[in-house]
Amino acid sequence: MDISERVYGILTSPHTLRITFWFKGINGNDIFVLGPDFLLVAMSIKANKIAVVEGGATRGNAVYTAKDDGPRKANTMYIGPNDYASRSFEALVVHESVHAIYDLKSAVIPWMDNEAAAYIAQGFYANNVGVPDDHVSRKEFIFLGKLIANDFTVNGQIDDLLMGDLRDKLQNDPLYSTYINQTFIGDG
Repeated sequence: MDISERVYGILTSPHTLRITFWFKGINGNDIFVLGPDFLLVAMSIKANKIAVVEGGATRGNAVYTAKDDGPRKANTMYIGPNDYASRSFEALVVHESVHAIYDLKSAVIPWMDNEAAAYIAQGFYANNVGVPDDHVSRKEFIFLGKLIANDFTVNGQIDDLLMGDLRDKLQNDPLYSTYINQTFIGDG
């Protein structure tokens, strides 16, 4: 099975398609992630509108590029060396697919909301496949994503304090410092 087929399988799984949540973005707009959105990404991969490439990201990571960025090409998910059979890899694919969703929908949203939505979706996926909270380091973004997903499942809304913690963590992480305060512009 090539990497594109593996990603397609993750995006069309019941664990992914059950992901549905929404929250108020930093500018007051409603931000949505809906299960069927992942099918849009999966079909775009099948139709070669989105490429999936092994390499181009560091070990254990992945990157989705909406626009050409140096050696990285637009509409491409780059997958670094990973354990492709692991639940953490699957959750990572879900995370990067959220960025692809907003690109395909030509969304114009703050990067802060784009990344927050991606980590929450990653947390939902981890919960859906049964990854216990204590199997995730409290230092990782996915830990907050899992807590937010847990709370949303019980209460039907995003807890403001947990969302504030996730946004603060994103704001203060050097990995995101170059773009987290900018706007993501999807171009379909």
